[in-house]
Amino acid sequence: METLAEENSFEKYKLRKSLDTLRNKRSEDGTTCLVTLYIPENRALSDFTQQLNNEIGTAANIKSKTTKKNVQEALQISIGKLRLIGQKSPKNGLALFIGRTENGRMDKFVISPATPITRQQYICDSYFHIDHLEEHLLKKKLYGLIALDAGYSTVGTLQGNHIKILKAMRSTVPKKHSRGGQSAPRFGRIRQNAIDEFLKRVAGTAKDFFIEDPSRAKLLAGALIGGPGLLKNKFVEDGYLDNRLQNKVLKVIDIGLVSDKEGLQELVEKSQEVLAGTRFTEEREIVQKWLNLVYKDDDLAVYGEDELRKYLDIGAVDLLLGSEGVNKTRLYYECPHSSSHENIAVTVPTMDVIQNNYPMVKCKECDTTMQNTEEKDLLEDLGELALETSTDIEIISTETEEGQQLLHFSGIAGILRYLPTD
Repeated sequence: METLAEENSFEKYKLRKSLDTLRNKRSEDGTTCLVTLYIPENRALSDFTQQLNNEIGTAANIKSKTTKKNVQEALQISIGKLRLIGQKSPKNGLALFIGRTENGRMDKFVISPATPITRQQYICDSYFHIDHLEEHLLKKKLYGLIALDAGYSTVGTLQGNHIKILKAMRSTVPKKHSRGGQSAPRFGRIRQNAIDEFLKRVAGTAKDFFIEDPSRAKLLAGALIGGPGLLKNKFVEDGYLDNRLQNKVLKVIDIGLVSDKEGLQELVEKSQEVLAGTRFTEEREIVQKWLNLVYKDDDLAVYGEDELRKYLDIGAVDLLLGSEGVNKTRLYYECPHSSSHENIAVTVPTMDVIQNNYPMVKCKECDTTMQNTEEKDLLEDLGELALETSTDIEIISTETEEGQQLLHFSGIAGILRYLPTD
């Protein structure tokens, strides 16, 4: 079972990866045979095994032999999973996603999230219902971001370690040197009216996203507003913002850029004192600690998959850093002729796996083509190895400059507890 007992970056990463996988899965031929089961915490699992046994009986009436077989098999596996867990559902509950998907494989996902499951539900459909678990990734403080000048505005959010653009807008404000044949006072009035309309439009957009949208409004912890000139101050001070959003403004900041993501990133990076304790700030500090060791040529700072595996195997790693931008998969192979022959694992780009472009691997002992028996996301694979030796794990986004630097160093790095002697 994938148990997400504590809400940390590694557990969130695993949950997000599982949901990314489940989101795209469909049943064979579009038939209704994929089981989704949500169970709140501390529930008697015998009640649910009885329910699933009843569903097996109901499935006996399905006319298609293949669909009947797939449904009953998924239900039987679900019952087996519940019996292995015990008498009661664990803290925060369980979500089961089990069934034969379009690749012919019987997929089995059992997840206990970091925040409580509040839904009790059984569904058999042509796809897995992951909406309730997706909500668990969003239960985090949200900061509204508004970057603007007279010509452009970008509205977005900072949630956890991710900056997201919600809307970008161009103004119709004429440039100061575009007066044409108009008198200076007339041109000034036209320009001021255009600025006024643009600021009202930006404020209306911010209200729609941060106040009128209930899913964001309940998570909104504050708003940051930035721009290169005085227009941002006018926007805040002259009553354009809805009062409910006005009361959430944490800081008005001078920034050089307002367009697209770069402007929002600069806005966030210059707001570190008001964002102290957020995941965005934590990530910068974590990676900077590692970078400082690298710049000093300290041998305790290591990077690269092979190096980290070597040190994880002997328990020498104190902190494992993994970049969300790695996107690689670890493939495990076994010899079909003998279980005593050495197993082999290789790392490939995840896109190769998506495109079914698996490498052919030969057994070192009998030269037989080996069978791919398991595949894991590379960071999950390394993370599980790290957990065996109580190594701290941090998954880092690519949203910050430090996160991009980590990705440049292969996206896999660590700080050692000690320097092993050869």
